[in-house]
Amino acid sequence: MEIQNIFYGIGIFFLFLTIIYFLSTYLEDVPSSIKSILSFLLAVILFVLGDYLRRLDK
Repeated sequence: MEIQNIFYGIGIFFLFLTIIYFLSTYLEDVPSSIKSILSFLLAVILFVLGDYLRRLDK
C-alpha cells in the first residue's frame, strides 16, 4: 500500500468530519432536507476539487 493512498484516506475522513461539523454548527436553524442537499453538494465540490488537485500533482 502506498503512503499516498493512506494520506488520501485520512483526507477523506477529515473531509467528512468537516462537513458534519459545518452542518451541526452553522446550519442549526435550516430544515433537515436543505441540510441534506447542502451536505451532498459540499461533498461533491470537495471531492471534485480534491481529485483535480491530485491529478494536477501527477
